[in-house]
Amino acid sequence: MLIVSLDDISDRRSKLTLEIKESLQTYVDLECTKTLYELAELAKCTLNVNVSTSTIDRAPETPERRNKLSTIDLRTNYATCFRELEVDNDDKNFVFLDESAYLSVTEARSRNISVVAVMNKYGMIYHKIHERAVNDEDLELSIKEINESYNARIHHYRGLNDDEEIASYRIKYLPPYSPFLNPIENPQLRILICEKFNEIGRTLHDFKLLNLKYYLKFYFLKIIIILSARIMILIETIMILIENYYIDCKDYDIDQKIIIWIARIMILIEKLLY
Repeated sequence: MLIVSLDDISDRRSKLTLEIKESLQTYVDLECTKTLYELAELAKCTLNVNVSTSTIDRAPETPERRNKLSTIDLRTNYATCFRELEVDNDDKNFVFLDESAYLSVTEARSRNISVVAVMNKYGMIYHKIHERAVNDEDLELSIKEINESYNARIHHYRGLNDDEEIASYRIKYLPPYSPFLNPIENPQLRILICEKFNEIGRTLHDFKLLNLKYYLKFYFLKIIIILSARIMILIETIMILIENYYIDCKDYDIDQKIIIWIARIMILIEKLLY
């Protein structure tokens, strides 16, 4: 079973307390691609500490630790042990798990959506969507279902060793700063990229809808203005026709007046249309 270990950290001169730096270092060990801004947001939301990115930059020892000799040795030992296990075990039994958050927000009314996915060398064999952050119980259930797990922050808790079924599995620790040793990282990354493109597409779609909304408002406003002007012309023309009608009544009989009215109405309709 593959469950990642959490690396130790040493204290450094910083405004951050040792406990906060340990939490940040643990997070970086597991999520070594995170930016300084994301680490600052983590400290603010999770640890309730508001610090700048420069302060965060001085806390972890990520660049020095990522490829130091001890880490490289751990990777070598991991790969060697993996090759030895492949001799006596079916390659289908080697599975890799990853947990990724696809919607991480701090708003009270928003949701955190996480995806737990598992694959072996032949492809994806398991996935489950959680409409919240994955907790210890979710991990334990996933391990029971797929027999193996790997580096997420929640993957190390005492309940794993207390469970008889999980304790019977063979555990192999993934080296720190080594996500490239887990083959499921690439599919999860592709999913994240697709989700980001979909998010951009939804943003562009919303922008187009917003533009269309304002265009329709402007278009209907234009129609209302034109109709208002035409109605004013119509009212003015009708008033003139009524005034002329009483004048013309003295000079024409009924049949002639009807013909004149029809002609004037046709002229009025032509003006309204063109």
